[in-house]
This record gives sequence, structure tokens and C-alpha cells, in this order.
Amino acid sequence: MFHGNKRFDIRRIRYALPIMTLMLSLCIVACHAHSRVSPPIVVLEATITVNGIDEYREEHMLVRLTDDGKVRWDKRVGEKWEQQVTSLTARRMSEIKQSLDAIDQSGLRAKMGPYYRYVDTSAELRIRMTTSHGGLTFSVLNPWRGDLTSVLIWRPIPKNVKIVVCEVSRLRAQVAREPVDPQCESSNMSQ
Repeated sequence: MFHGNKRFDIRRIRYALPIMTLMLSLCIVACHAHSRVSPPIVVLEATITVNGIDEYREEHMLVRLTDDGKVRWDKRVGEKWEQQVTSLTARRMSEIKQSLDAIDQSGLRAKMGPYYRYVDTSAELRIRMTTSHGGLTFSVLNPWRGDLTSVLIWRPIPKNVKIVVCEVSRLRAQVAREPVDPQCESSNMSQ
């Protein structure tokens, strides 16, 4: 009697094994497909490196905007930078995308500037952006006008570069509650 039950159990296993294998395979495929969700696309990212006297060097992220509406930026807390996160409205996202899409990218090169001459420092703004025309990475040396008593105009900043620099400035001002660079105020945008 024990022998007969054993054979019955083996047949059951023989039929159940392919079904279990198929179910496991389907689960693996479904789980793998679920894990392949694309990360958000960077719409606009800007980091800045400031170099100064006595080998002073400081680097932080001004803004990183992704197509899901999330904005990340670094905020000075004590002696270090801490990442902050917020979200933009769909309207604001649309405004930024339209502004970046309208830029003539043909004049943008890997390194541009310096546009202003600073007395004791230099600043490199590294920008990565994605528009309807594709992705682009470039850097701009000394893009900010800042305090006019310590800054000299080196050469005029081209309109396409100014638009990107000002989108960075306005977005940073919005999320970090900082002032917009004077050249990016509405009355100065046509200059």
C-alpha cells in the first residue's frame, strides 16, 4: 500500500512540476518588467564650482529638475550642503520646457565664457539639459553679474546662454527662496 501511494505522488509531482516552473517563469518576467521602470529624465541640472584665494574650492548643486516635476537643490546647513526636494506645478514645468526648447543650441559649446571678470574668485556653472531637440551638456565660466562693485564686464553673454543661466537662477530662487540674479529680472532680459 505504501508503494502505491508513492507512485501516485510521483505522478502528481511529474505533472505539477512543469506547471510550477511555468508559473515561476511568468512571475520572474513580470517582476523583471516591473523593475525596469525608467528613471525620470533630467530637464535641467546645474552645479556650480567656485574657486577662490588659497586654493578655496566649493561645489554644490544649484538645481536638478526632472520630468516628473521634482526639483532637488543643495542648501547650506552649517558647514555642509544638504539636499532639498520639492515639486513644481505642471504650469511651471511647461514654462521651463518651452523656454529651453526655444533656445538655438547651435551656438552652445562645451565651454563658454568667462562673461564677467571677478576680483578674487571664478565660478563654473555646469549645465545638463534635455529638450525636444535632445540632451546637451556644457559649462559657462563666470556667468553671474553679482555685485557690480566687484565684477567687471568681460564680454556680453549671448542670448541663448543667458536664457539657460536665467532659467537656472529663477528656478533656484523659486525653490531656495533666494534672490534672482539681477541680469535675469524681467526688465534686464532683453539686454
